[in-house]
Amino acid sequence: MKVRYSSILKWMLIFSPIVDNINGYLLISKGNSNISGTYKTFIFLFCLVIVFTKGLKKVKNIRFTFMTIIIVLQLLVFEFQNAKEFFYNISILIKLLTPIVLIMAVHVLEIYDHTTRICIDKISRFYCWFFPLSLIIPIILDIGYTTYRSGEGKKGFYYAGNEISIIMVMILALEIEKYKNIRSKTNLLNIILGVVSILYLGTKTGYFSLIILILVALYSQKYKQKYCKYISICTKCFAGIMVCNK
Repeated sequence: MKVRYSSILKWMLIFSPIVDNINGYLLISKGNSNISGTYKTFIFLFCLVIVFTKGLKKVKNIRFTFMTIIIVLQLLVFEFQNAKEFFYNISILIKLLTPIVLIMAVHVLEIYDHTTRICIDKISRFYCWFFPLSLIIPIILDIGYTTYRSGEGKKGFYYAGNEISIIMVMILALEIEKYKNIRSKTNLLNIILGVVSILYLGTKTGYFSLIILILVALYSQKYKQKYCKYISICTKCFAGIMVCNK
């Protein structure tokens, strides 16, 4: 039986935000959990296996040499900064390098497996509804973390506020692009969920990016009036809700 690395990676990435939420819940309830970090390490190592076992034959060796040099250099930098926290430095290094290794793994898989693009599409569709709901449901239930120590903003069970904010901006941009191509009620609902999530997160990065996305949508040549009608009204309504809840 042939092992499809793309399918394995797909399910690992799909379960990644679920594990993050479980990790966040355990941190709140029990005060200690490293499930998310361990799981992300497995993803990182799995991507490395794909890159170095499948990619050496098809991808130029200079890419792997460059990646190895970056890994070594960053490890040295972390160790020089604080040599006493070796395992912490390793975890941060893995966190920084995972997007690079993941992209390289996907590039390698595309050469061997034609279903890789289908898997990527399924992952993105799952993220587009899971991330907004994983933020909105805890808000409704009044549980989870606040974005800032002062109590402003809500980020569900996600520990890193800036990271989830960037992810939501990317998801909203993707949903806007999907709505431009297919003007369905589902895509419009996903846009509204994305806007609500970013507003409740309350980060400056999220607000600034939201303004940029709205301006781009409003002045789109083909859908100017539609975006003006829907996004502008929704943004004003939810901004008013945020003000009333403060």
